[in-house]
Amino acid sequence: MLFVLALCLCTGCEPRKPPIPPIPPPGDTPRNAPPKPQAKRDDQARLRQQVLYVEDNPVNVMLMRAVFEMRSGLSLSVATCGAEALELGAGLQPSLLLLDIRLPDLPGTDLLPLLRQRLGWVHVPAVAVTAEPASELEGKGFIEVWRKPLSVPAMLDRLDSWLSPQSGSRRGSAIRPARFRCEKR
Repeated sequence: MLFVLALCLCTGCEPRKPPIPPIPPPGDTPRNAPPKPQAKRDDQARLRQQVLYVEDNPVNVMLMRAVFEMRSGLSLSVATCGAEALELGAGLQPSLLLLDIRLPDLPGTDLLPLLRQRLGWVHVPAVAVTAEPASELEGKGFIEVWRKPLSVPAMLDRLDSWLSPQSGSRRGSAIRPARFRCEKR
């Protein structure tokens, strides 16, 4: 499998914005009209399993978004700090948490208990996504550590084993730690 991630590192670039579709005047849509494509996408998004990723590095976020695009049954929500994760999380019911350990406002090891207490995510499995040594994270509530730089094939394998459509959400079930870590080869 070939995985390519293109990044623009120049300073004058602005991200491309998709064109904004025109808004029809009120009452312009017939009652028997077929559902709009966006409505279908929203319904499909609700059926996908949600994963919350808390990461402040934009390049890591781009990589994770690209990985999740390979799995149509999963929906990735991203927060860039602990406060944003708590705010965003209030509207989510994730099947998995992916937490960076070095966040700008508080460590991921402190964020995990807050997410579990405040949002009732006691049984949601959490993975530390970090360059920190795994030994420093023992006993902190993470079922696994994915070491940066990340291995895309290993991440896909782990996501498939936990969140495959056949198995449904594994929230509340006992998930055993991986026999391997997503580490640089």
